[in-house]
Amino acid sequence: MDDHDRSAREERRNATRRPTRIRAWADPGGTSAPADCVIVDLSEEGAMVSSADDRPLPENFALLNDANSKLGDATVMWRDGESVGVRFKKRNAHAVHAVKAHPNLRAFRRLPGGRSKG
Repeated sequence: MDDHDRSAREERRNATRRPTRIRAWADPGGTSAPADCVIVDLSEEGAMVSSADDRPLPENFALLNDANSKLGDATVMWRDGESVGVRFKKRNAHAVHAVKAHPNLRAFRRLPGGRSKG
């Protein structure tokens, strides 16, 4: 993706995204297993999410943070490799505010097996 495409996408956002490095899960519901991922940045209206295990993220999913709180029902708006930009169709404002207020937003989170993501 070139800089022009990236800047055009950013200009369409209504809310500023805040950088994060928070472990999360993309739960498509039904019988499909949740995908391990990382919330790269977050706003009231959406997020950038990156797959932690190189599995493609589904088109629609519930985004759950590392405290197992549902941040919202997400729809993919764009893809760039293993990263996606999502818009919340229905969000949990309390959970989004709690994540955004976390004191270690930029800290790397330890993944299972002792690996660090980031």
